[in-house]
Amino acid sequence: MTDGLLAGPILRRATSNRICVWIATHQRIEIVLEILDTTGETLGTSNPQQLYSECTQLGEHLFIYLLEARRPGGLQFPFDTTLFYQLSHHHEHGGKILWDLSALAYPPFDKPSFYVADQLRTLLHGSCRKPHGGNESGDALRHGDHILEQTCNDLTQRPGLLLLTGDQIYADDVSLSLLSMLRREAAALLGKDDEWLPVAEDSKSSHQETKHVAISTIPLNGREVFLKKHDPGFSSRQSENHLLSFGEYAAMYIYILGNVPQWQPEEQWDRLNQEEIAAVDDAKKNFHEQREPLKKFANSLSQVRRLLANIPTYMMLDDHDVTDDWNITNMWYDKVRDSLLGRRVVANALAAYWAFQGCGNDPDNFPMDLKSAISQHLLQKSPHREIDERFDLHTWRHRRWGYSIPTNPPVIAIDSRTQRESTPNSYLPKLLDRYARDWLVVEWAKLKTDPRINNESCPLFIATTPVLGFSTVQFMQKFLLLGAKMLDNYQLIHKIEGLLGQRDFLTRYVLRHADIESWAANSQSLLSLMKTLQQRMHLQQCIFLSGDVHYAFAAYGSYQNNNSTLQCWQLTCSSLKNSPTERHSRALKMADQLTHNDITHTYHARKSLPGPITKAQWEKWLPTFLTKKLWEVNITLVNSDDDATKIFPDCKLGLVTFKNGKPIRQTLLHDNKEVVLNLPDISLPP
Repeated sequence: MTDGLLAGPILRRATSNRICVWIATHQRIEIVLEILDTTGETLGTSNPQQLYSECTQLGEHLFIYLLEARRPGGLQFPFDTTLFYQLSHHHEHGGKILWDLSALAYPPFDKPSFYVADQLRTLLHGSCRKPHGGNESGDALRHGDHILEQTCNDLTQRPGLLLLTGDQIYADDVSLSLLSMLRREAAALLGKDDEWLPVAEDSKSSHQETKHVAISTIPLNGREVFLKKHDPGFSSRQSENHLLSFGEYAAMYIYILGNVPQWQPEEQWDRLNQEEIAAVDDAKKNFHEQREPLKKFANSLSQVRRLLANIPTYMMLDDHDVTDDWNITNMWYDKVRDSLLGRRVVANALAAYWAFQGCGNDPDNFPMDLKSAISQHLLQKSPHREIDERFDLHTWRHRRWGYSIPTNPPVIAIDSRTQRESTPNSYLPKLLDRYARDWLVVEWAKLKTDPRINNESCPLFIATTPVLGFSTVQFMQKFLLLGAKMLDNYQLIHKIEGLLGQRDFLTRYVLRHADIESWAANSQSLLSLMKTLQQRMHLQQCIFLSGDVHYAFAAYGSYQNNNSTLQCWQLTCSSLKNSPTERHSRALKMADQLTHNDITHTYHARKSLPGPITKAQWEKWLPTFLTKKLWEVNITLVNSDDDATKIFPDCKLGLVTFKNGKPIRQTLLHDNKEVVLNLPDISLPP
């Protein structure tokens, strides 16, 4: 019985202690998850007595399940052994009915398969997946399906994990025909005639009287106008069809996770034009430009669904999962939080992220109070102030979006979006506040209770934006930001901005449009992270796995401070389906040609120092009390095996190969050919 299935099954957290499988259904079903070995013997099952806590109703026709299977008697699932799972439910007249999941199996198997790796040999990773992005490129995530099809019976080659490192959806940039479909299906999922959004009667008033706007009253291609009218503080530049309601976010996830219901975006303009559409001429132009890329995306969804069913999959949020530039600056956060509309849209996005992505990373991170606040809000038929306020507060205040995985090497996913720290006299926050850095220390201590992990292990950190960045691109961003700050401080411009109520307008404009939120953009942000890893966690080596930037590269380097060294690898892969524009690609190609392989950044405790002068050279003539405040980051960029190219803007999926817990290769899989980036074996510092 799979008639009521909306999405899944997706294999989520899979460790020796428990196996989690996620599904979404149209109705409540008494489901049982069973884990089998190659002989067909049942090793573990989910507990029917816990089904209530494993299922959350989010709409009249939307039920989310995260089924957890454990072995009886405290036994563990075996490492490096092919395992299978099956789903079943009990017929109302008695008897067990197995679900037919053979279409999701890789031959020669007839069930979804996976394994729990004792030591990671390979993993897949990628980010930034926009259905109509990528122009002529297809969805690179489908290459993972090809890899598993080829390696499913060879665990030495089969990837052990899939890490999706951000922007699994683009909530702010949705194609016209896709939004038309999503808002129709959203109403069916929730069983409501409409969803309502709170707005202030007067957005400029300090005392906000609330009224509610029905989502159906906002025309297609008209949401940018709606957002400007009510001024929630969003800064996306592609918001004509921004997702706003929970139902729309949920429908988007159901579509991009495999489109089990076989929903169809409208492909004919004449039929789509029968709906209310704003700015019709622009809408028609965008519709025709987006139609072919969207069709290519749809054609590979069955492959993506099979991949997600057969590999432990972990996900991390970034800005487009909510809205572009989410929490990019202190002022952005404050303005959106204080807006009734902005606060609710972010709450809707976070609730959907929890249901479709976050809950499967580590179920222990989400208390029942959060689940009940989300469910109670969504199941009410009309707005209720106290219930709605509880929903907003619980989603906004939740901090445990990060997680760790006890693999070898261990994985720690860093949430650098919701735990940022305001900095005085700066629009650039630290990407992690003190409590988030404390969390890193605690997670590392927890992981080290596993006898396979110790101080010599090399943990892998999911950092959505690169920690060791591509220097030339970051330099250009800093140059633009410096110029904007200088203009903002010019007396005449400063006065004009003050009269218009737009203090530091140019600085904020550059921050948003140039996406300046790298770790290196605020040296204190980078320093606080590196000091935590080196001095509090006592690491000697680590790996950073990133996406976000819409290009790929590999690098290795070191952080040096107080005569101590932390060796690092940086593996970046982006995007899965959102390649840069032709203009952007030319700029990246130029940056590649201008960038040397070896780069050194020397920093004072407060800022970077000018010129390519190393810490050792500064120490020769600076007073001793100043040299104690110097620290240094060295980066070496890796060329492809074929040529001297270091940066790759095409849509691609990353395949990382490990040896003895260290990365030795990153292979970029895309439509044209594979690109191989070989990494050196870095010796531990003495």
